Amino acid sequence: MIDHELLSAVMQGDSTKVKELVAQKPESVNFICEESGKSLFEIALEAGYSNIATTLLKSEEFDLNLPAHNPLRITIALGYIELAKELLNLGANPNYRPEQISSSLLLCLENEYFDLAQLMVDKGAEVDIRNNKGWTPLIWTSIKGRKLAVDFLIKNGANINICNNDGWNAITGAYFKNRKDIVNILSKEGAVFSARFSEAALLSSYQSMALLWFKRFPSYIKSQI
Repeated sequence: MIDHELLSAVMQGDSTKVKELVAQKPESVNFICEESGKSLFEIALEAGYSNIATTLLKSEEFDLNLPAHNPLRITIALGYIELAKELLNLGANPNYRPEQISSSLLLCLENEYFDLAQLMVDKGAEVDIRNNKGWTPLIWTSIKGRKLAVDFLIKNGANINICNNDGWNAITGAYFKNRKDIVNILSKEGAVFSARFSEAALLSSYQSMALLWFKRFPSYIKSQI
């Protein structure tokens, strides 16, 4: 059961009352609002009450890895970078993620919070963490053409040839999405096409070259037919 007095104080942005109630009943800081299904920490952040959120997370009873309500991921998603750093320094698990949701590290890289991403890695974040479909941060960022994120992951030791559940690895995805700069980066690092798609990649490359020749030298091509 949620402490309705504390919930009310959080929703009203009453920092003084929140501090008073947290001191009296520290076990209440992890309660979930039955109506919204959100934690007090989430409610505070979504309302912009960062001071109240800080009061909650500094409680000795605050669950840094609250199941289904990942505080670290929430702070990153809403752009509370300093709070995210504080959570990591307090011992939040950088690899915790609810099912069907991408990792906190990938979310960091999507937003190009590279300093925070580096802190996450330093605190134990796995650079090859996979989601339910086997996608790693490197596969995702390569397909999306996010060069800075790809550079970051390679620098931090990402496995360049790991495949997702469908057999795609980073260079395969980058190739089929025509991310030439990413393909070049990965090639220089020794990446190889995943076996399942290597022949398709070669065929695609042949077709692309043939089309280029046809566009540049149409008269010559037609004379050879």
